[in-house]
Amino acid sequence: MIHGRLRQFFRTPGAWFGSLFLGLILLMALIGPLLFHGDPHSFDLTVAQDLQSPNAHFWFGSDDLGRDIFLRCVHAARVSLMVGSASMLVAVLIGCGIGLLSGYIGGWVDNALMRLVDALMGLPMIMVLLIIQAIFKPGLGSVIVIIGISGWMGIARLVRAETLSLRERPFVLVARARGLSEWRVAIRHILPNAMRPVIVSAFLGIGHAILTESVLSFLGLGIQPPNVSWGGLLNNSLAFIREAPWMTLFPGGLIALTIFSLQLVGDGVRNSLEGDR
Repeated sequence: MIHGRLRQFFRTPGAWFGSLFLGLILLMALIGPLLFHGDPHSFDLTVAQDLQSPNAHFWFGSDDLGRDIFLRCVHAARVSLMVGSASMLVAVLIGCGIGLLSGYIGGWVDNALMRLVDALMGLPMIMVLLIIQAIFKPGLGSVIVIIGISGWMGIARLVRAETLSLRERPFVLVARARGLSEWRVAIRHILPNAMRPVIVSAFLGIGHAILTESVLSFLGLGIQPPNVSWGGLLNNSLAFIREAPWMTLFPGGLIALTIFSLQLVGDGVRNSLEGDR
């Protein structure tokens, strides 16, 4: 079964590229700081190292303070991937809970929760995020929580739809006949079978969370120093976009390729899961 799923996964156009690139980014985030020694925050204005184009010493060039952009991108990968994964986990936990409760109980509870979801999805979320971040102190923890609680609505809809189709299936009726409590039936039998679309959505959600964090950091309301993220690097490059375009090109390219790779992997996962149906 696993071999069949992998074969179906890699039949998806671009799945090889997405998997390879994400693997390289994960390696860069996990062991890159150990392989490439140096302080990404240190600078030396006494030597002519500022705004150097990519060369043998500075692979991605240097910024206005003489800092190695490649080294900063390596350290930023860990922060950006952590924000994307952790905020998506928050969104999945909230969305699965709300969606399961709404679909399994039904009635007025379902109507109330879905109207709440509709209302939240109708808000211009980026403006809400900016307002919240402007009120609270920006930081790694607050960015993760805020992005997470702003991205659970779509997952809740997916889980609700799956729960509505599963709750009258024979295996659920058998579980009830065995005397299992309703919450055990919902959590042990319905929720695991409702996770397929959530897994696919999670890959896309991680990319969306990375992009949202990049926007917040670009506007100065996201990850704050001494932490560095790809969005923060874009923020630093804004004043030098003409004379030092590499300051924008490399972190921006990493964001775009990571999001694109997550979409390719998500498509592959969807195809492999659909092959079991």
